[in-house]
Amino acid sequence: MVIIHGADQNPAFGDGTVDALYAHTPFLETALNEQGAVILVNQSAGEVPGLNDRQSHSLVATRSFISDNRDRLVALTRAIHRAQQLIHEDEDAAVEALLNSGIPGLERSLVETIVHIYAPAIPDSPVVSIEGLAKSVELFPAHRQPPDLTGIDLADYVAQGIAEDATAP
Repeated sequence: MVIIHGADQNPAFGDGTVDALYAHTPFLETALNEQGAVILVNQSAGEVPGLNDRQSHSLVATRSFISDNRDRLVALTRAIHRAQQLIHEDEDAAVEALLNSGIPGLERSLVETIVHIYAPAIPDSPVVSIEGLAKSVELFPAHRQPPDLTGIDLADYVAQGIAEDATAP
């Protein structure tokens, strides 16, 4: 086993330097669409139980920004929730939304591939939890020192009610 970073992964797979990859976007869809790769373990679909239902991303803001811009944060969170709903209800529409987002250089076949792969991993709700934040530290990137959360009350860092307001009918 060797560690090959980012942009070097597809060339190494393509020239036979490695027989398999543990890759993420954009290297995963490139290997699948352009190099004949197949998925052996679909982590995004929950095939690795210990990694299932991880909270890996959170929207953050300072207390003063939250205080001054709560309505904007609710609107932003509502947009995230609509995107979550879209990818679960209509993957083709999610692909179209990404292709029409203004992000330069997106290729339809690669977007279709990654939307299909990642859809099962997208949470149904934008609500974050204290437990999810604490658990995310367990898999902090190996090349960086994880933060020491000893004595820190993570509840002080979660703006209660924003996601709930954004997802209310």
